[in-house]
Amino acid sequence: MNASVTNAAFINTLIAQWLAALPFWIMAAVIIGATLVAHVLLKYIHFRLRRLNDSRLHLMSTTAIAIHPPLVGVLWTYGLFGAAYFLIPPAVQGHSLIMTAAHFCAALLGVWLLVRVARRLVSPPHSRGC
Repeated sequence: MNASVTNAAFINTLIAQWLAALPFWIMAAVIIGATLVAHVLLKYIHFRLRRLNDSRLHLMSTTAIAIHPPLVGVLWTYGLFGAAYFLIPPAVQGHSLIMTAAHFCAALLGVWLLVRVARRLVSPPHSRGC
């Protein structure tokens, strides 16, 4: 009888911990869901801009081709690191470094974005596939 009381207390404690963590799981799920929706919207905008063949809008098309991969990378970097920020308990050593790592990764992706845009804009028209 004593073992069953101990097991019941353990299960109650475990359920209480899960319920206490539930808002954090919901927040992480919302962040991942919002990231996924934003990715789909970026993909749609990218698809629409790539089809611009008018000479006066060619710069927008070229820029859209150049910025899409790094922009999606930044989006998913912040989405995944943001979800991890809510899922990893603050008591874990290095918790405060989660968003610092996200900013560092985003900065690297920003440099990649600038390089891609510069290469697209500087390259001759025949090498861009025009």
